[in-house]
Amino acid sequence: GVVVRLGITVLRQSDVEWLSITGNWIKTLPLEHQNVVDYLCDAHLPAILMWLRKHCKNASELNVLGTVQVTIEALLNKIKHNDSPKAVEQAFAYACLWSLGAILSEQDALNLMAWWKKDFPLSSLTDS
Repeated sequence: GVVVRLGITVLRQSDVEWLSITGNWIKTLPLEHQNVVDYLCDAHLPAILMWLRKHCKNASELNVLGTVQVTIEALLNKIKHNDSPKAVEQAFAYACLWSLGAILSEQDALNLMAWWKKDFPLSSLTDS
């Protein structure tokens, strides 16, 4: 995560990598989805990657992130321009859960679902 000491921000190399990769990737998405996906990545990816580091020590964060990105792109192709941000949010949740769940044991996948439901209920964009 981000650490601030004496007014100096310190980032781990892995944080810089995913921030840079994600920022560049978002720019390639359809313009109508960029803001929602950017918000979702900022709101959720730090905690998701922290969970991954804690529970899947041998997993490659960049491989999981790449799978998330490809899955979101495929799902966004099915979302119409006038669909609500909730459709993009559901695609994001599905992509994250699919990408993480694919590398987990059955018990770890159940733990992931319990954690996700507690920390990231759907509709964070539309319940305000």
